[in-house]
Amino acid sequence: MGNTPTCVRPQGSSIVDLTWSSPDLAPMIIEWKVMEDMESLSDHVGIRFDVCTGRPRLPIIKSRDRRWNLRKFDGDFFRATLIWGNKDLEAEDEQDLGSMIGKLDELMEEACDASAPRIGPRRPHRKAYWWQDSVALMRSECIHARRAWQRAKRRKRSLAIINELGLSYKTVRKNLRLEINRLKAKAWQELIETIDNDPWGLPYKVVMGKLRPTTPGLSELLEHDVLSGLLDSLFPRNNRPDPLSDWSDFEWSDDWSVSMDELKGALGRGSSSLSKAPGPDGFRLVLWKRVPAEVMGRMKFIFNACLKKGEFPDVWKRANLVLIPKAGSQNTGAVDAPKARPICLLDELGKTFERVLANRIYLWQVSNPESDISKFQFGFRKQRSTCDALLLVRELTSTATRNGGFAFVVSLDISNAFNSLPWRLIRRALGEKNYPRYLRRVLDSYLADRKIFYVDKDGRRRSRDVEAGVPQGSVLGPVLWNIAFDEVLSLAEDEEGSNIICYADDTLIIVTGRDLRLTQLRASLLVARTIIMISRLGLKVAKEKTEAILFHGREVVNLPTSIMVGDTPIKFSSSVKYLGIIIDINWLFFDHFRYVEEKANRVVRALYRLMPNLRGPDERRRRLFANVVLSVVLYGAPVWGDRIVKKSCTIPALHRLHRTIAQRVISAYRTVSSNAALLLARLPPIKLLATVRKRSFERIKELRDNGNLDPISRREIREEELVSMCNTWRALLEKPNTPGEFTKLAIVPRLESWLNRDTINGMTFHLTQIFTGHGCFSKFLHMIGKKADPMCFACNMDDTDDVYHTLRECPMWDIQRLTMREKLGLPRDFTLGDVVDIIVASRGAWLAFSAFVKSIMREKEEIERRIERARLSSSASSSSPAEEDEEGFDTS
Repeated sequence: MGNTPTCVRPQGSSIVDLTWSSPDLAPMIIEWKVMEDMESLSDHVGIRFDVCTGRPRLPIIKSRDRRWNLRKFDGDFFRATLIWGNKDLEAEDEQDLGSMIGKLDELMEEACDASAPRIGPRRPHRKAYWWQDSVALMRSECIHARRAWQRAKRRKRSLAIINELGLSYKTVRKNLRLEINRLKAKAWQELIETIDNDPWGLPYKVVMGKLRPTTPGLSELLEHDVLSGLLDSLFPRNNRPDPLSDWSDFEWSDDWSVSMDELKGALGRGSSSLSKAPGPDGFRLVLWKRVPAEVMGRMKFIFNACLKKGEFPDVWKRANLVLIPKAGSQNTGAVDAPKARPICLLDELGKTFERVLANRIYLWQVSNPESDISKFQFGFRKQRSTCDALLLVRELTSTATRNGGFAFVVSLDISNAFNSLPWRLIRRALGEKNYPRYLRRVLDSYLADRKIFYVDKDGRRRSRDVEAGVPQGSVLGPVLWNIAFDEVLSLAEDEEGSNIICYADDTLIIVTGRDLRLTQLRASLLVARTIIMISRLGLKVAKEKTEAILFHGREVVNLPTSIMVGDTPIKFSSSVKYLGIIIDINWLFFDHFRYVEEKANRVVRALYRLMPNLRGPDERRRRLFANVVLSVVLYGAPVWGDRIVKKSCTIPALHRLHRTIAQRVISAYRTVSSNAALLLARLPPIKLLATVRKRSFERIKELRDNGNLDPISRREIREEELVSMCNTWRALLEKPNTPGEFTKLAIVPRLESWLNRDTINGMTFHLTQIFTGHGCFSKFLHMIGKKADPMCFACNMDDTDDVYHTLRECPMWDIQRLTMREKLGLPRDFTLGDVVDIIVASRGAWLAFSAFVKSIMREKEEIERRIERARLSSSASSSSPAEEDEEGFDTS
């Protein structure tokens, strides 16, 4: 508490003394103070605190935070309350914007209170999630046994009594640990059983590390001077005059009014996720999407009033600041302050108005090319992605090296870019690009009098003026950034062989040419000009994060080792990371594949806990988790998809990872081959998935560039590529002498129907054993060395126990087999192919066959366990006489 030293020595002072308290007692501790004036005859200073024995103080409820439990939301009450409380709009025509927004806020709060309960402050859990009365009783016994043992040692009882009490204590302690482990496993199993109802719920959040304990924000943990320095570095002050434009001669036109369709479109473009934090008003976007038409009219009236008055309301410019800590070194510019990313939480109503303005800016850019931004800006733009930017980089560098030339690539990192861009430069860029006056007028108001609110270490809610930058978390912020930063991209427009490619603030400078020294000189000059232009925009390049790479052909000597960035030489690397893809000189992506393999492995290890072979979620949920991993692996596939197809570039670790995922999806043994596991899980090989994504992306991009892209064409391309992938996969599976022949014989002839089967018909642990032959079969157990011979242990006949013996011949299950054959209409000598034809076409047939397989396989497993227990018991009893004879010999 505070900065007062608690340990004072001649060498110096420090704060080393702590006061520990249980969570229940912590609210009762008050007046904690270091007694500097008290003489303690020690290097350590005394600490004084009071324990309040009265009613403990509850945590302070922040009155400004309004939160509702939307999982218990009643839509009918919500709409009825809004309709009843809505007033005639014309009665408020003469009111100011603040009053209109305030009344709408009160109406929404009343409707939310009527339709959903409020979320109060969280109370700490008093018991562990696995705690039960049995643990409490065993813990008491353990404590009693430990105290008896320790008391006997202190009183110096006989060694026999001490050993007996010690053994008793160890036994009770072991039983307690076993009970706790049993209850933990039981609680985890109950948690896993909820995955079928909510695959992204608590179990997924636990294993993926998305569940965080309730802790104070970063601003509440930092000292005042440290927090002030951090905020100064994140939100720099504007030291130059920044007057607003004079709009006294502005004339309004009703053609600029917001329509109801435009308002609905703006609401529809926002995310309705309940995981997104609301702004200061506490209303999530999903609530605004559910308001009735009467309230929609009120919202439209407010938006039109904002446009007419050229005013962006102050209440929409107030943001709650959330500081997200970054891993790494200390923040540059703030002494002893951690690195943090600032996020501004704004009201959703204001962000909806921002979407209206952003869409109008986009439409103006489309109809007025002179106002549009550079084609080399790929960030926050419609129909442009990271893959477009990376493919352009690959095309430019590959073309240069293929023609015997060179390509110098420098990646610039701009420090705190979005929060440092001066507002006057944004206004200037809007004026130079001739955007409509009515938009510039309201954006003038948008870029003025902004504030952020945060809670400091004392629990006080404080505010800070924002004087520059575009707020992170806003809708207009990225749009305005692109407009103002477009001046940097224009530097290379008129210079052949020079390009500046951006994704938001991630800037990449590419200079190509045939002459090495001349190309290096041109690259150095363009880098210097770019840095100067960035500094004119009030921004700063972080040279310690700048990277460079030199692309060249083979057998080139005397290559430069670095390039000057400002006054700092930057060494050329063999690879650089740009937009999540690790680029190497030859575009082979070896480093990227290794990076992806490590990243995906971390996700797989976490998700394994959710996919046990027994008593886990069904196949549908397992496929969802598999897609989480595949989304990590296949990121950027349009860029590197052609490389992974080549044998020399194939990374075996990725294919092993894919095989493991497929085995978990179908609850298979680890011995199941990759072909069989992927086929049963309906997961095509990674190289086919990457190829399909690359071809689909290229075909869609071609149509988009020609202006012929529509939803129907996009769907047709994807369907055609899926058919092509299916045919290619079939050709790979039909190759002779490849693993998984047993499974392929049953599935490959009917591959299309298997891939298109109903998702509710899922593979289970026992079904997978039947379709792979890897399971409780003597033939398989003998093959892996678990059984002496492959003969059937259930019927004691001299027949090899394999899948067909179990399904068609073993007399142990004749009754169940007859019932199953009647339901499915199977002949006596049916094959697994016959079974697949029937069960993929009928839900009832799938359930009947699955139930039959489950019943007989469970019986087989129980018989095998009984045989194994009898064998172990027999071997134990046969070894007992020998031990007795040995003991007798020793005695004599």
